Amino acid sequence: MARWTTPTDEQVQAYADWADGRPEPVKTLAKRFDPWSLYRLKHPDDPETLGHRVTIQAFCDDGTIIVDVTGQFNLIGFGRRVFGIDPGDLTECELPAADEPVGVTMTEEETLEYINARRAEIGVPPLTKEGLDEIKDSETPRCAIGGEGAGQEESQASAEAVPAQEAGPADDQGADKT
Repeated sequence: MARWTTPTDEQVQAYADWADGRPEPVKTLAKRFDPWSLYRLKHPDDPETLGHRVTIQAFCDDGTIIVDVTGQFNLIGFGRRVFGIDPGDLTECELPAADEPVGVTMTEEETLEYINARRAEIGVPPLTKEGLDEIKDSETPRCAIGGEGAGQEESQASAEAVPAQEAGPADDQGADKT
């Protein structure tokens, strides 16, 4: 297992205290997954293959996890926040090798064009930059491609964000929640 950052003793204690005060199953998830470790997500097209490296962003009371896919640990088109992750689809992993390419390859404009092309495919009106920024800044997980609430069940569970004690990686410029 790799820690992408080393927490202080105070951060570890504050996280443990926070986890103890959470409802089940958030508490169970928080004790199983810590915000300083790096995980690999199973590849959606081939569950036997590991996909992107991710960090924990939040735990949901429906037993799923919200993760961040960033250019800090992957070579990706654009950063994103992914919700509805089954905890069984995460495996602890190591940091990228020193010679492994990482980073974000698309500009903010290219990302918006990509999202709007995908939205057009399903008949959803395009987003403006301001609309995309609103989705990115929202506390409620939403899919930028599918429109308002797309990708979420009607009874979407509430999410318990990991405490902001330098627990997560710095946001990628132009990172999107898709």
